[in-house]
Amino acid sequence: MVLTLTQQGGQSDYPGLDCGGTWTRVGGMGEYVFFVERITRGRVDQGGRCLDGTFTIAPASGSLAVNWFSSYRGKPYVGWGLLQPRTQR
Repeated sequence: MVLTLTQQGGQSDYPGLDCGGTWTRVGGMGEYVFFVERITRGRVDQGGRCLDGTFTIAPASGSLAVNWFSSYRGKPYVGWGLLQPRTQR
């Protein structure tokens, strides 16, 4: 996952899945920030491999802890992990 975030939202890219989307910030509480992701390239309902979903992110020891949730055709999907910052070139 390659993620570019701003205060209002961002852009995601999943090179290994050949898809990506836009993030819209929908709220925050304390150190947690909540986003909705809309897949704009490679949507599963259009033959791709990615689902729209929601993200919760929070700082975690110099990284970002990320939690993702989605559902498709009545089945829930979840994912989590740590994103490492990439320095600007």
